[in-house]
Amino acid sequence: MQKVSHELGLPIGCKAKLGLIVLQSDETIEYEFWELISGLNLALHVSRISSDANVSEDGLMAMKKKLTTAASLFPEKLRFDAVGYACTSASSVIGSDIVAKMIKKGCSAVQVCNPMSSLIEACKYKKVND
Repeated sequence: MQKVSHELGLPIGCKAKLGLIVLQSDETIEYEFWELISGLNLALHVSRISSDANVSEDGLMAMKKKLTTAASLFPEKLRFDAVGYACTSASSVIGSDIVAKMIKKGCSAVQVCNPMSSLIEACKYKKVND
C-alpha cells in the first residue's frame, strides 16, 4: 500500500460555531451568510421555523412558541457561540429578550441575537439617543 502525504486542516468551525434560525419561506439568507463568513473558519448550522404567508401580529406572535422547537433541531451536542433569529418583524413583536429566552430553551448558546437586538446595540455603539 502506498502512503500518501497529507496535512490536516483546522477542524470545522474552530473559531466559532454559529446557529441561524431562518423563516421557512426565506430563500436567500443562507447564501448571504456563506458569502459573509467564507474563509473565516466559522461553522454555520441552520434551522427553519414555519411562518404564515401573510404577515400579521398574530402570525408573528405564533412564532414565539415555535422558536424553542426550531432551536432544538440543531445538533444536540453543539454549544453555539451565537445563534441568530432572522426575522425582523417577529423580533420586534415578540421582543428580543423573549426571543433569546425561547431559543436558549432549545439549544446551548452563549449569545442570541436578532435584527432588533442588533439595531439596539448598533444605536448604543453610535450613541444614538431616543
